[in-house]
Amino acid sequence: MSSGADNITLQCLIVPCGGLHSLPRDQVVQTVTVGRSQKVSVLEAAIQSRLGAPFNTIRLKIRQVYPNEAPMQAQDLISTFFNEQPRPDYFHYLEKVLQEDYKISSGDITLIPQFKPVICPVDENSPEFKLCIDDILRKIRNMGPVVDSNEAIRCEYISTILHTALSLLEGLIITPQMKITGEINTGRVDYAIKKILDDLLEEIICITEGKQNQATMGICQNLLQCRSACDMNINMNKKK
Repeated sequence: MSSGADNITLQCLIVPCGGLHSLPRDQVVQTVTVGRSQKVSVLEAAIQSRLGAPFNTIRLKIRQVYPNEAPMQAQDLISTFFNEQPRPDYFHYLEKVLQEDYKISSGDITLIPQFKPVICPVDENSPEFKLCIDDILRKIRNMGPVVDSNEAIRCEYISTILHTALSLLEGLIITPQMKITGEINTGRVDYAIKKILDDLLEEIICITEGKQNQATMGICQNLLQCRSACDMNINMNKKK
């Protein structure tokens, strides 16, 4: 992302789902320059014109993923979301991560191999497990299931699971809505899990967001957040 006085150039990542599922991989990322004072509908039209038939008639749901995450409505002004001079190197950093860590030169994040979590045994008779299940069932009765719920409701359930997991370990704390400040990106994450090093020092070991869908955009956002968390850890280590 780069900008001039009146224009801004955006790197637009298109999630190939729905009517766009057959979109060629070389069209997943589009670079579009629009006026700051123009509406989001102009950005949508510019992206559609680059895609060509048969994709140029498909309505797009546009979301901002940097420096914050928010839906962008057609009537909104672009300056509402990008009202400051952005760092031009954040997208190049994403490409660098894909190239160096995953050997992906196309910029297609859908080629990142899926994470395979380690299966850990759970003692269903343990007090912590029973408390977790009871709390989840109570929240289902009070708020309803997670299907089609908003982020706040999803985080209610996620919080129960995370707190249960941390209660089984020592030396870890959880901080909801922690502000992560790095060289490229700054913003709040839903949860940060930190390791206590001593009375004054702590180290971020995990950050997570309450995502329901749009996993591809979530990966982009999380990569930037992980980089910012690393920056914070480095800065804290320098203060030792």
